[in-house]
Amino acid sequence: GYELERPETLLLLLVRHADSFGEDAAALAAEADDIVAYEP
Repeated sequence: GYELERPETLLLLLVRHADSFGEDAAALAAEADDIVAYEP
């Protein structure tokens, strides 16, 4: 299987392209600020 080492990166990609993944992804993206903080 796969191991996700940087989940915030995946979430950021999801947020950036949420419209491409459908309504559920767009809803998650709208709440992303409350879910994760990203400090590169």
